[in-house]
Amino acid sequence: MKETINDDFSQRNIEKVTEKIDQDVETPINSVKKDVIIEKKPITKVLKSMEVGTVVRFPIEQRGSVLAVANRLRKELSRSGWDFQLKDVMENYEVSVTRVN
Repeated sequence: MKETINDDFSQRNIEKVTEKIDQDVETPINSVKKDVIIEKKPITKVLKSMEVGTVVRFPIEQRGSVLAVANRLRKELSRSGWDFQLKDVMENYEVSVTRVN
């Protein structure tokens, strides 16, 4: 009998927590379409080929890689003065890279 009471109590708590989570989680993440295809670009090749003033946009999912590659290129190409600016464009889920020098 004691196990049944504990099991019922646990089950009711789980249901309450689940209802609370369902009510609280009404974020844009839940409304994102699962069939969205994100086109990835070859980061190093694209960044190296940029002319000064050129802007290239990458998917936000590549942000970490873009930043790492851009910083690496900044050091490797420092003799030629290669530099960039990175901007997150959250409205479009993009990372914008501008070649500034």
